Parts: sequence; structure tokens; C-alpha cells
Amino acid sequence: MDKMDSVAIPAFWFGAMENWGLNIYRENNLMYFNQLSTEAERESTTLVLAHELCHQWFGNLVTAEFWDQIWVNEGLATYFEYIAVAEVVPEFHTLTLRQHKVFQVAMAFDASEASHPLINYAERKHKYDKLMEVFDRITYRKGASLIRMMEGFLTLRTLKNGLKNFLKKKSYEGANQNELFQILTEEGHQDGTLPLNRTVKEVMDTWSLQSGFPLVSVTKSSKSRIHVTQERFVKDVKYSNGSILDPHDLWTIPVAVATADNPDFDDLTPDFWIEKDVRFKSIEGYDTTKWILFNADAAGYYRVLYDDTLLNLLLDQLNNDPTVISVVSRSQLIDDYFTFWVHKFIQVEDTLQLTKYLGHETEAVVWTTVFSHLRPILNKVSDTLTFNAFRSYLAPKLIQALTLIGFEQLPHHNGTNVILRSELLDWACSLQHARCLTYASKLFSEWHASPGMNPIPVDIRSVVYCAALANGDADTFAAALTMYKSLSTSGIDKSLLFVAFGCANDANFIIPLLRDLLFESSDIITPLKILFLQVLGTNRISRTETTNYIARSASKLIKALGAVAISNYIHTISTYVGTTGELKTLEQMVQDNAEDLETFRPTLNANFIIIRKNIQWRKENEERLRIWFSEN
Repeated sequence: MDKMDSVAIPAFWFGAMENWGLNIYRENNLMYFNQLSTEAERESTTLVLAHELCHQWFGNLVTAEFWDQIWVNEGLATYFEYIAVAEVVPEFHTLTLRQHKVFQVAMAFDASEASHPLINYAERKHKYDKLMEVFDRITYRKGASLIRMMEGFLTLRTLKNGLKNFLKKKSYEGANQNELFQILTEEGHQDGTLPLNRTVKEVMDTWSLQSGFPLVSVTKSSKSRIHVTQERFVKDVKYSNGSILDPHDLWTIPVAVATADNPDFDDLTPDFWIEKDVRFKSIEGYDTTKWILFNADAAGYYRVLYDDTLLNLLLDQLNNDPTVISVVSRSQLIDDYFTFWVHKFIQVEDTLQLTKYLGHETEAVVWTTVFSHLRPILNKVSDTLTFNAFRSYLAPKLIQALTLIGFEQLPHHNGTNVILRSELLDWACSLQHARCLTYASKLFSEWHASPGMNPIPVDIRSVVYCAALANGDADTFAAALTMYKSLSTSGIDKSLLFVAFGCANDANFIIPLLRDLLFESSDIITPLKILFLQVLGTNRISRTETTNYIARSASKLIKALGAVAISNYIHTISTYVGTTGELKTLEQMVQDNAEDLETFRPTLNANFIIIRKNIQWRKENEERLRIWFSEN
């Protein structure tokens, strides 16, 4: 190939598409504007670029022989995009970031009814009618996760050499997973990294030909012996085709182990294997009086559940010095244990023990995992007494972490450091920590004093605008309105400030603003007005007032913005609402406007189901959470 071109187009359904020598991108996936784009946007753009460039080898030079093999293209491209960015733009820490963005996203989807095997040869008879269904989180993220697992048990050197041979042998041809597995087996046998009595196909067929993944349970038996079992993580899940998963389908599992005596998270070659026909295995030779971590660096695509004794040893290490345990393993421990609670394997108190050390945590991927699990909890308790206990527990830990990484963003800061600071500030200000609110008010006042030169770093502008308006007085609100009207219509600050008005907590400001901005302002595009309503819906203080106003004005709102405005609002607040009174208000609103909302009825009904589950969740969990947060 003599040259490589990239083209940006305004609207593109796929977001990006690889072609031989010509990659096509949706504009927002290719365009980066210095001093205007955030570091999160630069990270996203860089990853998309890397993914499409990787496809020049995996997808174009060698392509899938049929659509049921597409995971080989997409899994390898997703796997290598994170490696490529780590080499070129190391400040984004993508080799740890992928644990959340790839591995944990894949596992969450793989435990759902929508999951499916990576390979389903029976689907060949459908040919093209189900083509688009294969481009999902399983194909991309589970595929990449399994490539990383092969990296673990083969070693990175063997995997790379095998892939080089794969590309040479299959150049300008279609390929399937069996051909890939055969070449990797040959390389593994030659390098001595794969036992001669084992093949990659025998291992990987247990992962690619069935959906789901194993739960590995670890129990102390004696001072030197451990019992290990495997089972399907979510048993008897009914899939969309009506079938029930066979509980006898197990996996061949590579298990790398790190211990207090040998805390090695770099060598991920298996200490032992659990075979596909083995449910129970007894392992000798581990000192069970010290911490032991199975699935070191989370290289294997499975979850690990420890008994109380072994978990407490890990908790002690986290509380004493978390850095001894690898970043990725810390992130995965937290993801596993919150997931175990959601699926009722353990009690919530056991899960929350893993959050006690977070004031000493400075790694973005760990905090990202934490936030992904705490967000649903916060949403459900935001308008209850539990919120105060939640805030008192978590906010000091956020400030501790901010202090460790540096509270203020300096000109030379970039990458993950900037993104993490923005997320920590967002949470700290949302939880009304005084230091965060003071910092946001200071920056907002400086901008108001010199509106021609915005001193607020672009990465935290939305956080600062929201915090300033949520906690400001009438003068702050008036200043924000004045600045909003003076800003350029096309400027990003105008859009950010407009959305931030939804953070205001005083009904004396909100209701007049709703009337003005929604019905009288002609310079604001409809999608932005709808987004403004959604932000108001997430505001724990003003949500009830906003919902009542929308219920009273629904007919007028539908005429002004379309029925989608009502549907989107209800969808947004469905993860927050947890009382029968609010549910009745929303159901009555939909009933009163049934004809206009008929198209959205399936979505609305699904949202009402979520709210009913929230109501039940509060009954089961709210008091226990309040007590735990209050006592810790």
C-alpha cells in the first residue's frame, strides 16, 4: 500500500469503517480541535483511529471467510488498538483502561439474555438476514478479551510471532478461527510456551462456541491447600431463542496466581489449568495464611469468588498498601464483587468493604470501575436519607484522591490524569463537598470577571458550570444568564452553560427558565432543549418540581419539541425514580397524552418496569446501605 487516506463525513451510521487504504470516519470520530476538544475526546478519537488502522492487517490484508468468523477481525483490531495507543500516546494508560472499556463491558453483556457465542455455525443458513446482529459487544470486546487471555497463557512473544505467521500465510485470503488456532498452536509448541499435549483449539473452543463465562470459586481447605470449583456464572439464563444453557458446558481455564510471597503480575503463564470436564480441583502448596489472588492481572475471562478468610487477607493488603496488587487486578476485584452483589451471590456489606481503601487510589481504571457501580446506587438513593450517609462516606475519599493526583489542572497535564481529575471533581461537587464547590465557584467567578478569556480548563468546564449554578445564589444565576446571552451561538461554552442551567436547585429559577428556554428561545436547537430537560431530570433536588411541571405542560411541550421530549425525559429519570407517587405521576402523564406517545409506548413500558424494580430495590437495600455508610 503506497498511502493511507482518512476521510471525515458529517453523518455515518457505523462511526468508522476500514477500507483498503481509505478509512472513513464520522466527523466527531476524526476531528480534534486543540484547546477546544477535551482529553476524553482526544482519547476516544485516538482509539477509533487505531482500531481502523489495525483493520488494515486484520480485516483487509486477511479477512474473515464468512460473517460467523467476524470476531477474528474485530477481536484482533480491538485488542491491538489499545496496544497501539499505549505505544504512541502512553499518557492514556490504555493497557489498564481496556480492563473496564473492553473486559468488564464484555462480561456484563455476556451474562445477559442478549449474549451469544462468538461462533455459531448454525447461523450460516440465515446468511444475510441477521448480519448486523454480529457487530456487538461480544464480537468486539469479548473477542479482544479472549485474545488477551491467549496472550496470557501463550506469552506475548508467542502470540505476536503466531499472528505474524497468520498474516503471512493468509494474506489476501479469507480465514477462520481454526486456522488462527492451528498457527498459534504450532508457535506455542515451537516456543515451548504451550504443552505438547494441549492445543489452542481445544482450549479456545470452550470459550468461542458457547456464550457466557465461568465463575471460579476459591476456598481455603487447610494451611497449604485450596479447593477450586468452576460453574457457569449465571445459571439457567433463558435466551431470546427460548433455549436454556446446558449447565454441563464448562471451560478449559488457565489460572495464573499471584501471592503475598510472590506478587508477580507480569508473568501470566498458568500455574495450573482447570479442565473442561472438571468442576472441582484441589490445589496444594499455597500458604493460606497470606493473601492469594487467582487470575493474576485478570488475564483470564472469568470471575473469581473467594471465601471470607481469603477475601479478608486481600482486603488487608488493599488497606495497607494497594499498589502491591496490580492496577488491573484491583479494578477487577471491585467489578467482580459489585457484580456478585447484584446477582445475590454475596451481601452488599461484603462488597462495600472493597471501597474502604479508595482514598489511596490514584488509578483511573479503578475509579472508572467504582463509578460505574456506584452510579446506579447513587441514582436510586439521591432523594432519600441514605444520600447524606453516602456523601459523608465517599466525598472525603474523592478529595483524598484529588489531593494525591493534584487538585488543579496545570498546563502540562494531559491524558488519563486530566480525565480522572475531571471525573473525581464531578463526583465531589455532585456530593456537595465544600472544597470542590469553593474551587468551582472561584473558577466561575474568574470567568465572569473576564468573560473574554475563559480560565477554566476545557476538560472541567461542564463540571464547574454545573457546580456553580447548583450551589450559587441569585447573583450567580443572573451572571450566568448574562454570560449565556453574550456568548457566540456556535460556541461550545454556550451549549455547556445552557445544559448546566439544568443543575440549578432553586425552583424560583427553574420554572421561569423552563418557560423561557423551552418555549420562547428560538436560537436553541431542539435536541439541546431536550437534553436540558434530561439534565433537570437527573437533578435530585429539582426533579420532582420538574416532573410536575412537565406533567402539567406535556401537551404544549409535545407541540414545541415533539413527543420524543417526553419519552427521553422519562427514560432518563427511570434510573432515579423510586416511589409509587412519582410512578403514578408519570403513568398519568403518558395516559393523558396516549395518542401522541403511542409510538414510544414499548420504551415507556420498559421504563416503568425499571421504576417498579427501583421501588423494590429500595425496600431491600436502602436501609442496609444507610446503616453501612453511616457506620463506616
